Amino acid sequence: MLICVTVCASFAPPPRRARRAHPPRCCAAPPFDERLPEWLTARAAALGFAAPTAIQAAAHPPLLDGADAIIEAETGSGKTLAYVLPLLAALRPQATVQALVLLPTRELAAQVTRVARRLAAGSPERLHVMALLDGSGAKRQRRWLLAQPPQVVVGNVEQVDSVIRARRLPTANLRLLVVDEVDACLAETRTRALLQDLLSGALRADDGGELKRGAGRQTLFVSATIPQRQHFAKSCAQRHWCREAPRLLSAADGASGLDSALPSQLRHGVAVCTDAKRLAALRVLLKRHRPAAAIVFIKGARPLARIAESLAGVVEEAAPPVLSDDAPLRARADAVRALRDGESRLLLSTPLGARGLDIPECSHVYLFDLPDSAEAYAHAAGRCGRMGRPGTVSLLCNANEGFVVDRIGNALGIEFEDAAEEAYG
Repeated sequence: MLICVTVCASFAPPPRRARRAHPPRCCAAPPFDERLPEWLTARAAALGFAAPTAIQAAAHPPLLDGADAIIEAETGSGKTLAYVLPLLAALRPQATVQALVLLPTRELAAQVTRVARRLAAGSPERLHVMALLDGSGAKRQRRWLLAQPPQVVVGNVEQVDSVIRARRLPTANLRLLVVDEVDACLAETRTRALLQDLLSGALRADDGGELKRGAGRQTLFVSATIPQRQHFAKSCAQRHWCREAPRLLSAADGASGLDSALPSQLRHGVAVCTDAKRLAALRVLLKRHRPAAAIVFIKGARPLARIAESLAGVVEEAAPPVLSDDAPLRARADAVRALRDGESRLLLSTPLGARGLDIPECSHVYLFDLPDSAEAYAHAAGRCGRMGRPGTVSLLCNANEGFVVDRIGNALGIEFEDAAEEAYG
């Protein structure tokens, strides 16, 4: 059986250039920016966020100054709180929509909503965070928007576009716009067209004239991987998506780009096998690693339900839940919740789950198929090893796909170990 995961002699993972070294951490973590209100930092500490991460410490001062910005940092580094804390600090108690957060999928929008609501619950004022999600009581949400507007709206691009077109989402008092996972929003044809229309139309930065005088809406773009970020920053200003060219914000060491998209503590392994033995190789790795929580990424064209059934009894008795693009919305939410709440230790997911899904306990990621790009690998791998925790990533491929693995490793500045070796994992 172990032959399934032995690296072929014709392809051994080559040594790669050294990754950018992370600076040693100081013994005492820096405090949050003193301009954040006391209730907010106290609430963050109560939820387990007692001190800012590197990207939060770098982003909070300029964001609290009101700067338009691009926030780029490795996966699992705390980018959500990098913008959510300044966002909540800027809110006023009036019942008007003051902040809008756009994401590519309903799963990510639901996740950010959950984080923002938990933090807002500590406010002495009544701060409301509303989720605008596909298939989630659209009529009720639209009535709420008009009757008692929340201060914060979080939604996936398609649903927000629909509500804005129906003139149910007032934006006249919008103070902050965030586009999270912006590269994913712009990668898919339909979402890209909708987002560009919104940013150039209803959400244009200089709409109404007030913003031309230096006041008004702040705009943020967030991701772990933003290709050609200098060009993107200039384009944002030229298209009037921002008031001016956004500042480029990264972690304290100044690292940015693909070769700093992944946290350095992750271990990366490659298991080379024939296509016919791919499922058997995955079963071997799962039994060997015994993950506390893991995600298996697999292309949607494969028979997902049948593969899930074949994994029953490997990590736990039941077949793992499946997160796929064509599953009912309730089933998608239940699949994520099962892994997050510890009801299941394994989740089988299409690439849909590779963007931004935050399961802190996730210790292992398995890529059943080669990802389409180094960026896709980075986002999938980044689902484990969150916030400095250890993580192990295993990539399955056949002997003819070795050159693709080489390209991914070179682009990300990582080394792939032999997943067949006992020392791995």
